[in-house]
Amino acid sequence: MTTSSMSRLALAGSLALALCGPGASVAADIDLYAAGGTADSAPNLLFFLDNSSNWSASSQAWSKADVLTNCTTIYGSGTNAQKQCAAYTETVFGSSTSLVQGQVELRALKLVLNELVCSTNGSGNIKVNIGIMLFNPAGTADSNGGVSGYIRHAVAAMDATKCKVLTDDLDNIDAKITTPDFKGPSSAEYGASLYEAFKYFGGFTNPAGVKVSGDNVAGTPTDETHFGPKRYGLKTNLEDPDAFADSSRTTYKSPIAATNSCGKNFIVLIGNTWPNQEYGTDTGAPKYPTNLLMQRLSYDPGSQIYPVPLPNSAKTNVRFADEWAKFLYTTDVSEAPGQQNVLMYTVDVYNKSADAQQGALLKSMADTNGPGGYFKVGGDIKALVDAIKNILSRITAVNSVFASASLPVSVNAQGTFLNQIFMGVFRPDDKSQQRWYGNLKQYQLALSGSTLMLVDAGGKSAVDSNSTGFIDGCASSFWTGDSSNYWESVTSQPSACLTTPYSTYSDAPDGPLVERGAAAQKLRAADPTKRNIRTCARADCSGSLVDFNTTTMSTLNATLVDWVRGRNNGDGFTDATGTTYSTYGKDTAGMRPSAHGEVVHSRPVAVNYGVSGAENVVVFYGAGDGMLRAVDGNQTGSSAGNELWAFIAPEHWSALDRVRTNSPLIAYPSTPAFTPAPQPKTYFFDGAIGGYQERTATSVSKLWIYPTMRRGGRSVYAFDVTNRPGASSQPTLMWR
Repeated sequence: MTTSSMSRLALAGSLALALCGPGASVAADIDLYAAGGTADSAPNLLFFLDNSSNWSASSQAWSKADVLTNCTTIYGSGTNAQKQCAAYTETVFGSSTSLVQGQVELRALKLVLNELVCSTNGSGNIKVNIGIMLFNPAGTADSNGGVSGYIRHAVAAMDATKCKVLTDDLDNIDAKITTPDFKGPSSAEYGASLYEAFKYFGGFTNPAGVKVSGDNVAGTPTDETHFGPKRYGLKTNLEDPDAFADSSRTTYKSPIAATNSCGKNFIVLIGNTWPNQEYGTDTGAPKYPTNLLMQRLSYDPGSQIYPVPLPNSAKTNVRFADEWAKFLYTTDVSEAPGQQNVLMYTVDVYNKSADAQQGALLKSMADTNGPGGYFKVGGDIKALVDAIKNILSRITAVNSVFASASLPVSVNAQGTFLNQIFMGVFRPDDKSQQRWYGNLKQYQLALSGSTLMLVDAGGKSAVDSNSTGFIDGCASSFWTGDSSNYWESVTSQPSACLTTPYSTYSDAPDGPLVERGAAAQKLRAADPTKRNIRTCARADCSGSLVDFNTTTMSTLNATLVDWVRGRNNGDGFTDATGTTYSTYGKDTAGMRPSAHGEVVHSRPVAVNYGVSGAENVVVFYGAGDGMLRAVDGNQTGSSAGNELWAFIAPEHWSALDRVRTNSPLIAYPSTPAFTPAPQPKTYFFDGAIGGYQERTATSVSKLWIYPTMRRGGRSVYAFDVTNRPGASSQPTLMWR
């Protein structure tokens, strides 16, 4: 008999991971996904203030007495939240007993800017570039009666000078809110203003012009009504000359340039009124309603996102604002390097009664770049202030270091055995939420001439070394297959491969998209009621291991237990207005899209149970869904990639609810205070896994593993996994 420790093939070479922004050390390694940075890497944020009818209407006025009553009714008398609400009310209203809705919004925005962005101490200020857009009733290139948007303030770094100019102007608009300058038209629509914003950011191309490798293709022609930075709305003396590249104010100067293209771009729409139908809308088009401005951009958005379904009787309710939001999210607005898209947040403001249509439209707009970006505010000053704070926190949390289409790979997250490369991968949530997508992906090595390279399941190069240095958009990892349009209702993120024979919302090819394909796809195909998930029978782990289910885990909420097992009974998305749950329009008895959590620091350990020359690989690793798991690591075979066994430690039971609800948010260095208070990220089996093996060519006589938790806890577990894990050969706990 020969005795040896586990052997692992060293990976020759490494994947480059290019980061934008400074490299200053921080307290936690995940803080590099959060704020900080300089104006060059700071996000660009354009506040779109809906100054249409309800903005200045006396019928929508907010009474100070009513708002203070709401503070007590909503938050409870004497609570900290009630006191904070009352303090906000005093700051916003001052000596005024009544304010129109637009004044409440302007003052709430000023309050947040002064607290988080323009504080005189300066040291803790959020680094963000901010601009403001309002409705422009001066007309458009298509019609003198058209309504677009105008740039009241160009997006710029919020230094002391910019802070004073912008906040002083908020006071100026407040004082003149019922004058023709700032009392917007009742005929306003969102679509033309978002088209104007597209041109302001650069107007570069449509989604079809975004390429996986090489330069993106500029749209043509370039003029006032097509692509390019030439303005669509007519001139107004209310706009900021700094928003333009020329003194004639005909061509916009984009806030995005090659020197600051690391910063992401956002529009925050603070909405007040159900908008008019967009100019150029044809509700009688043969297949589905169309819009002239989008047709000029050679963009077919497909059937309406909202309202859905769309009967003939609802044609008057057709709005293209959410289609414009999707366009901005999936296109490239600038000629600067990389894909420069625009993400949308919306705030639905009303006083006493909500407009259901307006709320549904604003939520649909925000959902085009993922759930959680819609905020509902009804007569609650704290909810309004918290919404703006929450948005700023989330915007600075993504600060462009990692795009969702890239593959953040930890250098400690690679395990190898034979010619198999296992990568534990993760994608930080761009809204500072606890639940991150993750996966275990498998590639292999091959020689191209004398060059050793990483290749995918088809033997093609898996790395886009010419452009990004990340996994190639058309690479397909092992265990990945076509899943039709599975992801369309989940992330709205199309495939990075423009030559795919499948739907752009399929798992295949998974390319650089973390959540697609590989072990996560195999896990989604499982039955949540039949997964082999084990835990300790008692909190001290005395006694044998038991199944993790609603019977053995009676101390936990049954819905949570089912969710942890993977059932699609609702992923939580938490913001200042509360927690909402989404099943993404999918089977609530099946597996949820988010079943596989992030693999951040855990190092996958691959072991071979095969004897007599056969290969029978199993991979052990920990993930952010709370589980230490074993996966069939073989490259082929009916069970390849399947989960064989999983274990949840009792010290982690209480942390599982945070993963489901996404509450509280993650506390990054720049996260502002709001309720519930943000907390450091929760981890589980997040450390290295040690192992010991005794074997001969014909048998495995001993195999033990020692998973650790790193920041997930102080325990080390020892499992006997001598028998390949499965329902009929369960690993046994040796000690903790």
